[in-house]
Amino acid sequence: MTALALLGCGNDDEGGSTEDAHPLSSLQISPGEAKVPVGFEQQFQVMAIWDDGMVQDVTSHPNIVWSSSDSTVVTIDDDGLAKGISPGTALITTTGTANGEPYSATARVEVIDTYVSELQLTPSVATVPVGLSQSFMAIATFSDGQSRDVTNASALSWHSSDDSRAVVSNEEGNKGVATGLATGILTLEAVATSNGTPLQASAPLEVTDAVITGLDIHAPQDPLPMGLNAQMSVFASLSDGSAPIDVTDHESIIWLSSDPAVASISDTGLVTGLAQGSATIEVSGTVNGVSFNATEQLRVSSAVVIRLEMQPANGTVPVGLQTLFSAIAHLSDGTSFDVTDNPLIQWHSSQPVVATVSSLEGSKGLVTGQAAGVATITASGTIDGTPFTASAPVTVSSAVVTSLAVTPQTASVSIGNRQQFQAMATLSDGGSQDVTRDTTLTWHSDAPAVATISNVDGSRGEASGLTEGLALITASMGGVASTAAQLSVTQPASIIIEPMLNQIASLQLSPEAFAFWNATSINSAQGQSALKELTGQVYNQFRDEFDFITVVMNNEEVPSGMPTGEFTHARNDVEGIGLSLFDNTADFHSDGKLQGISFLYRKKYLSTSAYGPILHEMTHRWANWVVPSSYPGHWGNELGIVGQLNNVSANYADIELYLMGLMDSAEMTDPASLNAYALIPADQKPRVPGATTAQREFRVLLLVLSDRSLTATEIKNYNNGATLLARTDNPSQQGTNFHKMTGGRGTLVVSGLDTLVKPTP
Repeated sequence: MTALALLGCGNDDEGGSTEDAHPLSSLQISPGEAKVPVGFEQQFQVMAIWDDGMVQDVTSHPNIVWSSSDSTVVTIDDDGLAKGISPGTALITTTGTANGEPYSATARVEVIDTYVSELQLTPSVATVPVGLSQSFMAIATFSDGQSRDVTNASALSWHSSDDSRAVVSNEEGNKGVATGLATGILTLEAVATSNGTPLQASAPLEVTDAVITGLDIHAPQDPLPMGLNAQMSVFASLSDGSAPIDVTDHESIIWLSSDPAVASISDTGLVTGLAQGSATIEVSGTVNGVSFNATEQLRVSSAVVIRLEMQPANGTVPVGLQTLFSAIAHLSDGTSFDVTDNPLIQWHSSQPVVATVSSLEGSKGLVTGQAAGVATITASGTIDGTPFTASAPVTVSSAVVTSLAVTPQTASVSIGNRQQFQAMATLSDGGSQDVTRDTTLTWHSDAPAVATISNVDGSRGEASGLTEGLALITASMGGVASTAAQLSVTQPASIIIEPMLNQIASLQLSPEAFAFWNATSINSAQGQSALKELTGQVYNQFRDEFDFITVVMNNEEVPSGMPTGEFTHARNDVEGIGLSLFDNTADFHSDGKLQGISFLYRKKYLSTSAYGPILHEMTHRWANWVVPSSYPGHWGNELGIVGQLNNVSANYADIELYLMGLMDSAEMTDPASLNAYALIPADQKPRVPGATTAQREFRVLLLVLSDRSLTATEIKNYNNGATLLARTDNPSQQGTNFHKMTGGRGTLVVSGLDTLVKPTP
């Protein structure tokens, strides 16, 4: 606030004293040079650089004045938004006064006589439920080979083919946001005139009757250090099993903190850690008359920032290309926190004529080489009242791009899935650079009806398969074009029943999809979305007869960073196990039968004897959600229980059998289980249904995911494991199984998959 007041020195409305403030060193405008097509805009930003090295964005400060040297060439508004009027060159100047001293900065703008050669809407195909919104982006490729996001350009207007089904906004800052009103299919259209030439692009939008089934809060790093802030997001799960929708910006969403003294939260979900402790963050909203809410525990640590670090320590970038710098906050407890894009951090370059750095939300730390030389990139901010800075040099070379290579050269993706392409630039000095996500690079598909490829930040180079066929993918920048890569879009692969005993199913995935599952928790937002797609494929081929789906990844070892296994609930119709009653089976394409899904990350867990983790994950359907424990969801050591939730080779403990509905409370004899039963709150007793009526036989789909066809040995081992898992003659010679571990009280069925296949339409 003091820095803002300095620019308004002597203005009573601004308030504040400047006696102890550092003097202003300079103003800096970025970009220092820009090319703007006729009829389109360019956002400029001005930073105040103080003598102590601190930086503040003052682009829209009331004491900053923007002007153009030739308004017939380019105009600029009070917020630094310039618009190209006619071909030519003009200077953009920003001026301000601090402590009675005038300061100014100048940028050069060339308005170029270019036209839009292609307009692309992203996403190319979309669905949105009634009452919710879907954002579209318009990406224009110009005749000089450059691409720009023109979603909010004044030259572009948005239209809906049926305003009774969906409306699309043309409001500044909200353009391209379509809101569903009634079910049906319509077309969204973006229309513009570029240099006297009309152009348009369209995309289909289906408004569905899907309803929100729940909200999921995506929290920042836990714990959040005091003095730092982070953006929280909320996603809505839908009844049709489609991907969750980000509703963070929905007009009805309200954020609350149970303890604002520990963590405050803004109307937009920006949470700030204020004091050590814990607070419950609640989000609520109403859509189509139905209210929803979700909560998330947020811890605030006593750790404070002790220094900032810039990564890389020395950067290099050729003229015209980009590289990303990161700012890492190191904390007093030895941990670190990425603050690159944090609102508290501002970025600037010591030599913007050599290299510019973005300080705009969403692209902070992105450095663009302007001219050969060396510049110092600095990140700075005041965190919990203490100023911090970090700097690193960047060397801009005069090397130019001589060729581009797109990889993979050939790829295959099934309809509805995605393929990431990479672009490598070979430079005139013999070096190379990954330019996949460089904003000066343009991606192109020659068959957008077959596959589109994104030019949107965050997903650049990602191709989406739409219909069966072949698309050629190319990349270009600065007049240099790559050779074409081939992308084949195929029908989704079928789940195969391995015919040896008809008790194992397998699905061959692309290498990219296999890698996704090996690095993604099924309980994350991405994992839940993909899991719903996977179960959709299961029920597209099989009847709704499975109580559990157990997925085994065809890995020799558990991938680094992944757990042994995971479980996700589909429904709970049991009282007295610590879970509320719910039915999310429709999300997973089941009509009330499916109870849960397990993921195991090592092939050994479904083999001759080492499948204990399968039974462990299955146990989480019922336990431990009701007995207080130091190990959430499991048995803490203090309980002394020996069972599946803490020893995958052990028989089920009495308390586990009780929670599973396989034993009455009066039958328990194990002292540790009896003690655990006594800890169950009175309002959670008894379990309903009880052991006399509870389910005892469960059908399980054993599904192996692989990035290749299974070998004969693998198929044999998986079948041996499945046979042992489900047999009921209590074998003692090798391993254990569900029937034996439950003392003969429960059975699993895995065979007869061939009898469950849906008839071909």
